Amino acid sequence: MTPSPESEIVLGCVRAVVGGGPPPRALTDGRALNWERLLQCAAANTVAPLLHHCLAANGLDAHVPADCRDRLSRAYYRVAVMNARHLAELVVVLRTFNRIRTPVIVLKGAALAEHVWRNPAVRIMADIDLLVPEAHLDQAARAITALGYRPDTRYRPARWYRREHHHLPPFRKQGDWFVVEVHHGLVRPRAPFSLGVDALWKRARAGAFGGAPARVLCPEDFLVHLCLHLAVDEPFVGRIRDLADVAMLLRQHRGRLNWRRIADEARRGGYAGRLYYALDAAAAILAAPVSAPALRAIQRTAGAGAGRAALTKAFIRRHILADHDTPAVPAWVLQEVCGALLAEEPAGLALVRLLARLHAPADDDPASGAGRWSRAGRMAVKSAARRLALRTRSEVRTP
Repeated sequence: MTPSPESEIVLGCVRAVVGGGPPPRALTDGRALNWERLLQCAAANTVAPLLHHCLAANGLDAHVPADCRDRLSRAYYRVAVMNARHLAELVVVLRTFNRIRTPVIVLKGAALAEHVWRNPAVRIMADIDLLVPEAHLDQAARAITALGYRPDTRYRPARWYRREHHHLPPFRKQGDWFVVEVHHGLVRPRAPFSLGVDALWKRARAGAFGGAPARVLCPEDFLVHLCLHLAVDEPFVGRIRDLADVAMLLRQHRGRLNWRRIADEARRGGYAGRLYYALDAAAAILAAPVSAPALRAIQRTAGAGAGRAALTKAFIRRHILADHDTPAVPAWVLQEVCGALLAEEPAGLALVRLLARLHAPADDDPASGAGRWSRAGRMAVKSAARRLALRTRSEVRTP
């Protein structure tokens, strides 16, 4: 299926903002565009502020219908206000942690907004993610609660988070307006790979947010965390904004990253495959400056066969931008397919896991829609996967 011109423009604008290049020519070559569809695509992929920024920075406002221009402008400034409120709340939390001497590393959205994008309006920040040492978890939880937050245990009980997750239950304040996640690790305890938290703390660097001191991950660890966040949690499908985060960090630290250490840590941690596909996608889709020798070294460590690697790359490039029209296949199914492709295990075992998940999806995420997918739909996907398995087995047996 060929992406629509509107989807190509959204992707081109993200590429232009991240790479500093020109905007897509389709915006100015006089072709008829479905602007409503274009805005729907930008909204579905949470990049409407980036689209506005690209158009305004390149003086292309005159090419946009007035009502669409106003909607993009409102989205841009709405995000600016939301992020300003989140950053102000972050300062309150950090000062509280500093008073009780709880070490803290600021992760993901807030660190990206303040230290990578440097424009609080272009990147939506949904919550505040903080990493604290495991020995300080209870102290941090009490401090957050004293600020008016309450743990959200509607999804899982608190003891489940302690045992199965890498952060405490989300803490919410004023409904869902402010959400703080207190992490003690960067990956789930049962993940098929590991990230040494002690080493992350030793390499972390001093930083500040609104005058409140905190620590941030060193650039190499920040890059790995962003790549794994992209390749593990709902992998790649509709994640162009998160891929842009990776590309922006690569651009910011171009020529200064310790690629040898990144590759060595990926080999020891067992996440080379996921890291490789994230870096490859950033380079191929958004022209991010990735070291070619390092990428080849990480690929060799990952050890994926040429056919499987080509299929995985093609899948990622096709689905990195969410289908904003009525999708033929639910996003969670595409994410499961992508997860099976990324799994660093024999293809047959990955297929069995995929079949089991698609046939009876566990409702790990209430928002995924997995539990609402029809029985007929699940059976259709299972049948198609079975035919794929039989054909693959036949091809393997053919001399």
